[in-house]
Amino acid sequence: MTKQELKHIAKEALKCEYGFSPSLSDIILLEADGDGLYILFSVKGHEYRFDSRYFPIGQGADRINTIWCGKGTIEKNS
Repeated sequence: MTKQELKHIAKEALKCEYGFSPSLSDIILLEADGDGLYILFSVKGHEYRFDSRYFPIGQGADRINTIWCGKGTIEKNS
């Protein structure tokens, strides 16, 4: 995944868990795995850890896997 894609995941996770959605330029990536399931990042001096899993949507040939950004996937470290 690109840095922009990782930032979009982080932004959506913050929106889901904490109700705010920072600009992409405010999100600083600290480390991440290549598939977007783990992202360590900061926003305005506060560090967050995103840990997730793939979430299947649909069935059969129409099934796609997306990254779950729901409750409990993000934690504020500082």
